[in-house]
Amino acid sequence: MDTKFLKTALTTTLALLIATIGTAHADDTDIYMNSGGGLPSGSEPMVMFSLDYRPNLGSTACNGGACDTLIDEGYMPAQSSYTFFDVLKGALRKVFDPLEGVRVGLMLNHSNNNNCEGFGRTGCSNGGYIAMGFETFDAADSNGAKARFHNLLNSLPTPQGNTSHSYQGKELFFEFFRYLTGQGVYNAHNGYTDYSTSNKFNLNELDPSIAWDQTAVAWDASIETGAKTKPNYVTPINPDGACSKIYTINFMFQVSNQEDDSDAAIEAAVTSGGFGSPQRQFPDVVQYLYDADLANGTYGDAPDLEDKQNVVSYFIVDATKINTTTRAYARAGGTGVPLALSENPDELVATLQEVFKQILSVSTTFVAASVPVNVFNRAEITDNVYIALFQVDGQGRPSWVGNVKKLKLVGANDSTADSILVDATGTPAIAADGRIRFDALTSWTIPAALPPADLDAGEVEGRDGRVVDRGGAGQRIPGFLSGNPQEVNGLSGARRILYDRTPTDLADLNVDLTTASALVSDFGVATAGEALSMISFARGLDVDDLDGDGERAEPRTWLFGDALHSRPLPINYGSINGYTDPYNPAIYLAVATNDGMLRMIRNTRTSGAESGEEVWAFMPRSAMAAQKILRANGTGVKHPYTVDGAPVAYIEDRNHDGSIVASDGDRVYLYVGMRRGGKAYYAFDITDPESPKLKWTIEKSGDFAELGYTFSNPRVGLIPTVSGPKPVVMFAGGYDMNKDTRGVVGTDDAEGNAIYVVDADTGQLVWKARRGSGGSATVFEHPELKDSIPSTLATGDTNGDGLTDRIY
Repeated sequence: MDTKFLKTALTTTLALLIATIGTAHADDTDIYMNSGGGLPSGSEPMVMFSLDYRPNLGSTACNGGACDTLIDEGYMPAQSSYTFFDVLKGALRKVFDPLEGVRVGLMLNHSNNNNCEGFGRTGCSNGGYIAMGFETFDAADSNGAKARFHNLLNSLPTPQGNTSHSYQGKELFFEFFRYLTGQGVYNAHNGYTDYSTSNKFNLNELDPSIAWDQTAVAWDASIETGAKTKPNYVTPINPDGACSKIYTINFMFQVSNQEDDSDAAIEAAVTSGGFGSPQRQFPDVVQYLYDADLANGTYGDAPDLEDKQNVVSYFIVDATKINTTTRAYARAGGTGVPLALSENPDELVATLQEVFKQILSVSTTFVAASVPVNVFNRAEITDNVYIALFQVDGQGRPSWVGNVKKLKLVGANDSTADSILVDATGTPAIAADGRIRFDALTSWTIPAALPPADLDAGEVEGRDGRVVDRGGAGQRIPGFLSGNPQEVNGLSGARRILYDRTPTDLADLNVDLTTASALVSDFGVATAGEALSMISFARGLDVDDLDGDGERAEPRTWLFGDALHSRPLPINYGSINGYTDPYNPAIYLAVATNDGMLRMIRNTRTSGAESGEEVWAFMPRSAMAAQKILRANGTGVKHPYTVDGAPVAYIEDRNHDGSIVASDGDRVYLYVGMRRGGKAYYAFDITDPESPKLKWTIEKSGDFAELGYTFSNPRVGLIPTVSGPKPVVMFAGGYDMNKDTRGVVGTDDAEGNAIYVVDADTGQLVWKARRGSGGSATVFEHPELKDSIPSTLATGDTNGDGLTDRIY
């Protein structure tokens, strides 16, 4: 699709992210912020609730004043006794009160009579129906949608005895499928024995023998069209809402049952209104709706849209019934695990708020998760998981915040247990939407040092969760918490930032006149004084007094940039610098970020304590010009790329003892390219991870004259030589920017059309392929090598001798 709308909303705020694939560059997805308003009409997320109408709803609740908060806030009336149904209705009122930018509906089951399925049945009940089709919620309830939802629940009698009925999941979700796709009504009108009505009066007819108006809880006639003898649903999937998402939130006390009567219709061909395949169990139906693209032009009257329209389902289940069966429901719905249906009103409200935060929040992006191997036993992995996150600036400015956070993997080496990610408190850390929970505390975060939580933005006091610029490695940058990142390396509490003084030599990026004078042209400024100011900005100082407090020696609000295409590379050093603990090895991780930094982060100190501290950062000269853009940070300015490649490592443990010890001849080299940030590769000796050395730099010149933008992530391997196996780095020529212009796609490229193999230790060319008709022992030429190669090479050892003998 040419224009893709991504929803961002936190209870009261909506913003529009547009990823314009048609004008994106190469394999990038460039994201722009439209700060001018909310979502297009029809593209809001759709959330359908379902309710298990069993006697559990009538159980006594609010003992010991548990409901006082909801009562005092006006979400529950003051009365002598309460049921759990009262609590549920009060919790929904509180959660819905500030909610806007979402369409909400309610579906319910009929009472079950065997052999009562399909349209046109009388005198019996079965299946499910849509009690309220999707209606848009806004904070002021200007259209009365929230009031209608609450009135519907209030009109339902509290279930007991004959008024209750089972949750028939397969049939309920099948009716929902027919509604979504604009197909014929199936079981919706089969409500003759619901809620103790007689079989003479259906739900849409007034039964004078009962004390309440059952028509208030009948099916929603406003979502139907056509003749009464053959009504069709009006699909809620809007052609203008190509990226709207569909969810269900299902309250359940027991498992789904009495649901098989409509199997023939469910399994019928798609052209006949069914799924076109056997769906034997409720999870099969839930999975089908999660997997299917319901707006692909083949289902009923649903429009044919470019984006995928599927259904993600949350299950909030009685805690005593969270078992293999109900877990299968949540897995099938794409949310992983069922959530507990708590009788505690505060917990119930928190659960519902968390679900809506997940549905409405898409501002946080996982770049990649990385897990290091245990060097003491290569068959095992450690329990550390590192996740890089970034967030697009909400006002369309070029500076994006990023972070790296750490979680623990429990059960990673136990084949009999489920592996789960937990936070620093040992609590499951991943929400049902697959991202970090808002209330998680990630491992490196210091909760007491977190700023006050912005509750409107979904933040939780004393927790960092999925919020990008909160906690994690970003909080542990030297000088950030102390308020003084320092102007020079080597001072107590100072950041250590390095730059490439020469292609093989690092120097301190200090705020001093000598350094500034050498970097005037690199920063793109006119004087050494301006360069001094740019170095201060790069080190994280608030040189422009952005917070207006008159203090310029303090750190800026956030000092960690986005790892857009990079990923954290964990390197397990095992025993290092005298520290030995096979169950908690020394691990460092490297990650590149688009504020111009390659960062080394310490996971484990030599004492065994966790850190997350930035040990050093490298800013190449080729990334310095972007600092002017990031510092100006003007609205509508394109996000710059600097060091955007994924780092890779060559690790050599000579005596295979599981430890990286320089005196044993062990070595660790690190390689990184700039991707769209430039035409260079950098190699470092990080055998001592806290004292890096720049080994070599490759730029576009000489043997590498064909080099384009270094999109191709390096690959490391061994090749045979007369003196034995030689470690080499292999990469493709990269990307030619002419392909950013549609008109030249398909034409020949002037750069990037090459493949290189270089000495991993020296960076000297070993072999290359390029366009031409001659060649030599080290240069292969072919006339058809016309096109740039931005991809990462695939390398192979086809005969198992440990040496690379194929490149693809």
